[in-house]
Amino acid sequence: MIINKKNRSINKAKKAFVKWAKKRGAYPLDIYCTDNDYWAYYNRVDMFIGREYYSATFKQHPGETPKIDVIVGDINHYDLTIKEFKELLKTI
Repeated sequence: MIINKKNRSINKAKKAFVKWAKKRGAYPLDIYCTDNDYWAYYNRVDMFIGREYYSATFKQHPGETPKIDVIVGDINHYDLTIKEFKELLKTI
């Protein structure tokens, strides 16, 4: 996947999530990405920290604002902005 100026901020958020997860001993860490015309950016990161399941989907349609979906155990957070996502990371 080519990272350009338009999706650099969401890629930075994904990298922050991976770093956050590794600090907490995430295992296994699975990263999925796709490269097609439908998405300008699409990456999903899945992992377990202890017995808790975590997943974050970083997505951006061409010309639209990036959105992030987060699953923490049984709790889902949909269509977060990058700012909302960063705030959520501070609380989990």
